[in-house]
Amino acid sequence: MRYKPSESDAKSLALVGAGILASFTLAVFDIHTSLKSIGATVEIALAISIAYVVIMVAVMIAAILYGPGILTDWKQKRVRRKRLQGTLMIGILSDIPWNDYTRPYFASGFRPEDWEKIIYSVANDIHLKFEIQQISVDKDFEPFIAILNPYGGAYPEADLGESATLKKIKNYVANGGLFVNISDVPTYYVYGLTLKKITDNTPALYDTISSGKKVNIVEYRPFSNTPLIKGLALRIVTFDSGTQCNVELASDNGFSQFTKCSMTYRRALVIDSNVESCIEPLSVVVYDNSLRIQHGSQNYDISPIFYVNFEEGHFLVSLAYLDDGFHTSDDSIALADTLAKSMLDTVVATAKGLP
Repeated sequence: MRYKPSESDAKSLALVGAGILASFTLAVFDIHTSLKSIGATVEIALAISIAYVVIMVAVMIAAILYGPGILTDWKQKRVRRKRLQGTLMIGILSDIPWNDYTRPYFASGFRPEDWEKIIYSVANDIHLKFEIQQISVDKDFEPFIAILNPYGGAYPEADLGESATLKKIKNYVANGGLFVNISDVPTYYVYGLTLKKITDNTPALYDTISSGKKVNIVEYRPFSNTPLIKGLALRIVTFDSGTQCNVELASDNGFSQFTKCSMTYRRALVIDSNVESCIEPLSVVVYDNSLRIQHGSQNYDISPIFYVNFEEGHFLVSLAYLDDGFHTSDDSIALADTLAKSMLDTVVATAKGLP
């Protein structure tokens, strides 16, 4: 397997290289002497020596700036500033075909073009100039202030072996982006752009169950193994039956009035230090290794709609299904409106420089 150095390795190598270049810079005296010995004029020898020193010092300074991350930080801040200049851009992923085969994996009835209409419709009262584009994962994410994945538990992947798209998404968020996943457990499934099919993206675990003389092998795929969930160190709890609650997103900045609806969900996230709930969380306690909902008492809080803070940016995730199997059409639309409003609130806060 070909070795690819990580960014931290590259930075370490840059600092080592800067030290080596510093020692080579002293060789200018030997170069100057050698040039004169072969008949070069003093002016030519001096000019070549100066050019050599300038090049070596420039490369050395670049290596010194890159090594501790100064150059990287400057580039990232420049990218974030450019996002806020001129028309704000929101991207909607559109790589996966919408058909009878793919549709059951999405846990949503809203196509990319539906989300485009929803976002525009709920933004009428926000006096911001912005543009929505349906984009491929091959497109540069950096110009977009927010990117929405309309495929729920699935996402499009350009390179299944290297998970290049997932890394691209995480890098985008780390550099101040907002990535919105509209339903289900993000990255549980993956659509390979080259294979043109959806497969399980969560590594399987296996157990055995004995029944008389027979031994059955059972396969299961825990959410803790799902790539994004594992990478963000999140904890998801599951209930056997749906839990009813009223959705009312909290908005400290007061940019939107959020839509209320009756929402059914069977999965929720444990609220940790890197998580902010978008609704009033529920408190859960543990009885005999099983979870019970109990308002007002707690072992920990859970929420189906939440932000995950990741370096300079955020993931906005809803674990609730957005299809008619779990909600009425009106409730699904209201929940979609709620997600769009929450996304736009974050866009507005970012554009206005609020925390």
